[in-house]
Amino acid sequence: MHRVKSVPGVKCILSFGPITATLSEDIIKNLRTDFDQNELHEVPALLNAGDEVTLSNGPLRGIRANVLRILPSSNRVQVLMDLLGRTTQVEVDIQDVVTEKTTSQRLETGGICSK
Repeated sequence: MHRVKSVPGVKCILSFGPITATLSEDIIKNLRTDFDQNELHEVPALLNAGDEVTLSNGPLRGIRANVLRILPSSNRVQVLMDLLGRTTQVEVDIQDVVTEKTTSQRLETGGICSK
């Protein structure tokens, strides 16, 4: 994966949690037909500040939190949660949070970028 990520123009690897997404040759052919080589295609944000999320991995799994801000350069999200009776600000990997909105969009769009 490291060699793929170091290719110019590659920002991240698309995945469903720990499972790397794959595309058939037909889909790749259609994408090349639909988009010019230099055309930029912007993907809408899956999360926004204020969204309520649930942590899906790690020691904080199952805890609900509110998104404070997205940190796209590090593929992380800053959330506010109640932890041990205190409101705590925590930074977690973006693929470790889910909302009803992100779950349905991941199914429609094919996943999210992994590190």
